Amino acid sequence: MRIGILLAAGRSTRFGRDKRFECLPDDTPIVLASAMNLKPAVDRLFIAIHEDDHALESLLTQAEIEFFVCPESLQGLGNSISEASKLILDKIQAEGVTGCQCILALADMPFIHPSSYLRIVDALNQGASIVRPEYHGFKGHPVGFSAEWWPHLMMLKGEFGARDFIAQQEDQLTLIACDDPGVMMDVDYPDDLLPKR
Repeated sequence: MRIGILLAAGRSTRFGRDKRFECLPDDTPIVLASAMNLKPAVDRLFIAIHEDDHALESLLTQAEIEFFVCPESLQGLGNSISEASKLILDKIQAEGVTGCQCILALADMPFIHPSSYLRIVDALNQGASIVRPEYHGFKGHPVGFSAEWWPHLMMLKGEFGARDFIAQQEDQLTLIACDDPGVMMDVDYPDDLLPKR
């Protein structure tokens, strides 16, 4: 089984307001666009959100998307990943599911094409251990992990999420060249939503 984890527990401090609800030109909120692009590539999609995130809970409930509250999210992206990983693993194991791949994605990257997610999954299916896209020589998102990495994801802490951990596993990393600039385009500031010239 393929599990998608979309990290949406950030506080949008650089953006100046809650960017997750900012709309793209088609009026889709960023967080939903990111979720819908990831969803076709996975069997189950879960979104990690922070405490007291009632507006997002309502939006995700209406969209019939599963979510988990991560109280430790304020301590950094790594804490969000570890907390979400534990909660999801507990849930799917209780359902009798084991041996799941994991696609770790960011809610503020709504421009990733669905085909890029599918390419990550294809590489995992072909035996890759850790996979991420590469655009013109730059490493992008999302990152795919084979089932063996769940225990490691559950131990992550701090602000940098899985970045430092992945850097320590370079010999296990497979880079997939792609022509999708969306794998590099996160929305940190309002100008990031403007059309690129």
